[in-house]
Amino acid sequence: MLGREEAWASLDDAYDVLIVGGGVTGCGIARDAARRGLKTALIEMGDLASGTSSRSSKLVHGGLRYLEHYEFSLVFEAVSERRVLREIAPHLVRPLGFLFPVYKDSRHKLWLINAGMWLYDGLSLFRSPKVHRNLDPQEVKEEEPGLNQEGLTGAPLYFDCATDDARITLENALDAVDHEATVMTYVRCETLLHDESGRIVGATVKDLLTGETKTVRADAVVNATGPWTDETLERSASPPSNPMLRPTKGVHIVVDSARLPLTYAVVCFHPEDGRVLFAIPWGEQTYIGTTDTDFDGDPSEVHASREDVLYLLAASNDAFPSANLVPDDV
Repeated sequence: MLGREEAWASLDDAYDVLIVGGGVTGCGIARDAARRGLKTALIEMGDLASGTSSRSSKLVHGGLRYLEHYEFSLVFEAVSERRVLREIAPHLVRPLGFLFPVYKDSRHKLWLINAGMWLYDGLSLFRSPKVHRNLDPQEVKEEEPGLNQEGLTGAPLYFDCATDDARITLENALDAVDHEATVMTYVRCETLLHDESGRIVGATVKDLLTGETKTVRADAVVNATGPWTDETLERSASPPSNPMLRPTKGVHIVVDSARLPLTYAVVCFHPEDGRVLFAIPWGEQTYIGTTDTDFDGDPSEVHASREDVLYLLAASNDAFPSANLVPDDV
């Protein structure tokens, strides 16, 4: 593997693919391209996975909630990709059980949720880590004693997967490098280059550690910058007239597992607006999230506001009233 100076020196202008963005999408594309024999380069303005790809819910899931909107093809694709990831990265993608508590006043009754679970298992061709099963209120109490028991009619237990999001990003990048891709961190795309027809054919890039710049040309340029997509396109000679994204902010809070111990991940519904949230066990912590609110600031400066924290605490304390979480627990 080349050192950083050698990698910068080797960054030339004759690539098949130049990828801008070192999150899981960019690194996955780099790995795929390099393994196909394409001459590949990837640049990232910070650390690999330093944006969204290290701040996720840590899940590889099949999108159970999409069944409610009849997005069957989307669910089938997601559960199929989940199976692929379990096969190629079993050390990073591990089964995780999810409890879906159903109450007397829930929007959907237990029989309907159970039917949806059978459909979910069927769309995975019954290759989920385990087929779901139904727990009665007493079994739920034994498994998750902190969960609100008032009005509980039961809870299906189904299985998706959890992953170390930053690690899986890094391992994609390492495998890309093993297949002769050039991967550079702290290198920013300054301008996108065009040919006479207006097609993007490369970029001027800057090493943020040394201040050096160079031109990198490629047959294909991939914009894998996530929430920075529109900002990256602004570096083109002819950027789109309208934004491609409507940015939103998704916030998690993290508390010590001693304050909210969980056997399984738990599906929660916010008591104010009914939004689906998850409480997820993660080592010595528990993750709770996520929100989904419009955001028009710099993605580099996104943060959880007090209102975000209180919103998630309200959902946590509704689902787990004995925890009585407060902001100082976060």
